[in-house]
Amino acid sequence: LHRLIRRQRQMCIRDRLELELELELELELESLELELELSLSLSFFFSFSLSLGVFSLMAAIFAFIVL
Repeated sequence: LHRLIRRQRQMCIRDRLELELELELELELESLELELELSLSLSFFFSFSLSLGVFSLMAAIFAFIVL
C-alpha cells in the first residue's frame, strides 16, 4: 500500500508540474500574439501615414509646378 500511495503522489506532482508548464506556455503564446497584433497595427499605421506623407509631398510638388 505504501508504494501505491507514493506512486500516486508522484503522479500528482508530475501532473501539477505539467499543468503549470502548459499554463505558462499558453500565457507566453497569448503575449506573443498580442505583441504581433500590436506590431501589425503599428506597421499599418506607419505605412498609411507614410503614404499620406508621400501623397501630400507629391501634391505640393504638383501645385508648385503648375503654379
